[in-house]
Amino acid sequence: MLDSRDVSRFWSRVRIGAPDACWPWLSAPNRDGYGFICICGVKRVASRVACEIAHGPSELEACHSCDNPLCCNPRHLFWGTHAENMADAAQKRRMASGERNGRAKLTAEQRRCGLFDAFSPVNYLGDWRIDYPSPVLVALRPVVHDRIAVLREFG
Repeated sequence: MLDSRDVSRFWSRVRIGAPDACWPWLSAPNRDGYGFICICGVKRVASRVACEIAHGPSELEACHSCDNPLCCNPRHLFWGTHAENMADAAQKRRMASGERNGRAKLTAEQRRCGLFDAFSPVNYLGDWRIDYPSPVLVALRPVVHDRIAVLREFG
């Protein structure tokens, strides 16, 4: 629980502005871009502390309506579940998707080309085709290999 000394120390590190403006955290952010403060030896996210001061403690996540991780304006903060927070982020297109996702395996061009689709002939031309040649796959082999050659040369 926060005492009055913690609360005044917290607000001394926030640039309080107009009621509807973002109130940025003035101390250094963490590696994720969120402000943090140590209270009773525990590192806490600044926006979560601001939400706790304004709306009371909660086990939920402190969500930003302004999408500014350094903002500590209580009007911009609300408690929400993780699912609500992720849905809000996805709706506002703040989540990495496609090539922006660090775990993406394909580029947009590779997806458009269709070579790597689950049912693309190139995915069925593995070593097994030598033992079990399908007439359809044998007929498609030159087409698929031409597409691969074009991708390698110009891709």
